[in-house]
Amino acid sequence: MPGFIKSIQGLRQTGSGTGWFSAIDELTHESVISIAAISGDSSGGGAELGWACDLRIMEVRRAFSQPEINVRLTTGIGGCSRLARLAGRSVASELVLTGKPQSVQRLFELGAIIRVVAAGPNPTMPRWKWRPIWRKNRRWRLQA
Repeated sequence: MPGFIKSIQGLRQTGSGTGWFSAIDELTHESVISIAAISGDSSGGGAELGWACDLRIMEVRRAFSQPEINVRLTTGIGGCSRLARLAGRSVASELVLTGKPQSVQRLFELGAIIRVVAAGPNPTMPRWKWRPIWRKNRRWRLQA
């Protein structure tokens, strides 16, 4: 048994994993347009939340990673399959099986990231830039 697993055996569980699944359900609901504005590196569950969103905006010189393999775990909330649909099976396999981060620039070139923005205190695009998306999809609620 891996050392990490041995080290957590017998510890009291401090929370429930159901919150992750509820968040993913909300982000992927057909009546919501979800936009992830990411201002730092994103890994593990945070990356999986980003993959669940309809659109992803990320700061330049940042990275996504799925490092679960490094502690002998697997991705657990659907990030692998979502990433495969966004960037291709090979990229998803590389990310999940090696645990190595992928640059935002590479993921942008593959279509997984819709915008790369300058680093700063607020990387989100101005709301007016998203109005055309909202107008074309009036049946959806735009949530910040």
